[in-house]
Amino acid sequence: MLPMPRLLISSLILLASLMLNACGFQLKGSRALPPELAQVHLDYRKGLQVIDARVVEEVEAQLIRRGARVSRVPFEGASRLTIQHPDSESRTQSVGADGDEVEFEVITSVRFSLEVAGKERIPEQAVVTRRDYSFNSGQALSKQIEDDRLREDMETELAGLVLLQIESRLAPR
Repeated sequence: MLPMPRLLISSLILLASLMLNACGFQLKGSRALPPELAQVHLDYRKGLQVIDARVVEEVEAQLIRRGARVSRVPFEGASRLTIQHPDSESRTQSVGADGDEVEFEVITSVRFSLEVAGKERIPEQAVVTRRDYSFNSGQALSKQIEDDRLREDMETELAGLVLLQIESRLAPR
């Protein structure tokens, strides 16, 4: 038999976990995918041009982690998720006393659409992320490293936003 304080703590932990589950709380990335995303043909070409695949790779990884069967070539019964027009730009927000840029706004975006059983379910739409960042102009190497990490994080966020938009549009009303 457990001592009383241990039993009380165990009971409280069990009660807290049941309450979280009852209110609909789910860990990030653990939501079930809509049936339309169980099998996905991930199309990331625009005509003959292959786009930068980092966002596409992150969408693919997130779908696979959540149990989807994903392919870059069409297959029977698969929904077609088209990702296109990825864009990233930097805008100078401020300049230091020495004339060097010290503050930037980074904007990344991507367009996507979804076809299910040959019919358009989600027309082409865009998702956008924005970040402001500053750096010490005396550390040029750190600027490039920080910029690369920031863009990777933003592309991961874009992938999550694409899936979130799709889930919200496919959710029963």
